Amino acid sequence: PAGEDLESLMRCLSQGGVSLIGQRRFLTQEQCRKSFLRRNKNPHINERVHAVRALQSTLKAKLVELEALEQLLGEASLTSDTFRRWKEEHQELYQELREGWAGRQRQGHDGGLGGEQDPPGEAAGP
Repeated sequence: PAGEDLESLMRCLSQGGVSLIGQRRFLTQEQCRKSFLRRNKNPHINERVHAVRALQSTLKAKLVELEALEQLLGEASLTSDTFRRWKEEHQELYQELREGWAGRQRQGHDGGLGGEQDPPGEAAGP
């Protein structure tokens, strides 16, 4: 019987949004789930929520890539060995940068961007 009372008390605290030490919890897990289900019934809102989540995920990934680039570019004494190690550690990012650079070069030569020029000292890309 004492175990049941404690279990009942825990359930009531959780439903009421109060922690074990009496502090108010803003949203319980159950409240958050029910709130999402209510929003999820509206297809327009559901579509927007999905778009926001996708954008947040993309932003997070791009921030990680930016941090990797800053790590390389912030190197005061960048050597070929340092660059080679960075390139090996960040192969996917390096490949994406090369492909982006090649695409910009094609557009520039096809008249797409017109004003693009090769950076000094580089003719074919990184």
